[in-house]
Amino acid sequence: MSPSTPDRNRLEPGSIQLSRVSMHFRTFARRSGLLGAIRDLFRREYTVVKALDCISLEIERGEVVG
Repeated sequence: MSPSTPDRNRLEPGSIQLSRVSMHFRTFARRSGLLGAIRDLFRREYTVVKALDCISLEIERGEVVG
């Protein structure tokens, strides 16, 4: 590596880097009615909600995010 080429794997002091961040939540899918509530006691069904899906972010020193 030449001295003029920055090393992308090294972070400068004060910089923040996130790479391929994902956050998924499981939410309980409720059935309607009394019979549905009884079924939910024994067999729960979930749906997945994606809050973040493969997000990358880099904030250099001195940058303002807001």
